[in-house]
Amino acid sequence: MSGFTDRLRRMLLLAAAAAACAFLLAGCAGRDVVFTSGLPEDEVFLIRNGDSTIIASLPETLIYVESIRSEISEALWSDELYYEDETRAMALSRLSRVKVMNLMALEYGISLEPEEESAADSMATAWLYASREQSGVDGADFELLSRMYREYLLAEKVYRSVTAGVSAEISDDEARKVHLEVLAVSRIDGEGGRLSEAEDARAKARVQAARRRVMDGESFGSLVAEMSERPVSSLVIGRGEAEPAIEAAAFSLSSGEVSEVVTTSNEYLLLKCIINYDRLETELNREQIIRKRRDEVFSGQFDSFAEKLDIHRNAEVWGKITQEGGAGSVNFFDFCENE
Repeated sequence: MSGFTDRLRRMLLLAAAAAACAFLLAGCAGRDVVFTSGLPEDEVFLIRNGDSTIIASLPETLIYVESIRSEISEALWSDELYYEDETRAMALSRLSRVKVMNLMALEYGISLEPEEESAADSMATAWLYASREQSGVDGADFELLSRMYREYLLAEKVYRSVTAGVSAEISDDEARKVHLEVLAVSRIDGEGGRLSEAEDARAKARVQAARRRVMDGESFGSLVAEMSERPVSSLVIGRGEAEPAIEAAAFSLSSGEVSEVVTTSNEYLLLKCIINYDRLETELNREQIIRKRRDEVFSGQFDSFAEKLDIHRNAEVWGKITQEGGAGSVNFFDFCENE
């Protein structure tokens, strides 16, 4: 799968997981959903932006539902667990976002090039071939699949267009990942309350004593095993991923160096820097920071656009999403690749 398609897929899935219930109850970006019985029997929902309208049919909705179900089953390593309501909500949320992004394309004047349309047709052919032995969905023919893949590729193109101006310049220091070994003594008692003043002082004194022992040559690891009250002693952090006191101490250390006692609201700590610049982790974090910035820019524009939309859901067809059969194990999104 292409890097960009994976990002779009991840963005849509995470957004769907976070806002699935919001879609069920309130529609895109908080817009009211109008339940109606006036839509054709094979249409699940309709989204209108002024004179532009886009429709989600029952067959394509079922394909999305079964594809989400396939992803959940793969993630859980089981096809026996099927969270029906959550799966349906996530599928409808993801499909609705793709539909909204296609309305954005109409408004922004974005369209697919002939070679992109050809790629969508190839994806449709591949999906149909892979699903040839499945029970399938009524109406899931080449015309439908081609349109679905064209809409998905167009959504990708809208995302690229909206986020094109986001800077990809991230300094090494901003993206840097630091590996630490941590010795921690809690400032919280066994019942979740604060230590008394005397007990807190003793806790800090223990960590101060541990530092003196390290400076005298004792193994940091052995002291961690002896004293630390954290279940896990290793820690990898980037900027903004730990409490300010921990971050400040961690990023000031050289490899092999041990910090002064670090005080947080819940712990006294010693930090030993194992690696102060993990090149591979730093590059991965740089990509994550860029993706996050792009997602934030796109989400802001998406939400603003979606605020003006009218959404109509077919009350009569709604129940058929769970009553009718699915598309089997062939995942629609497995074929969403740039060719």
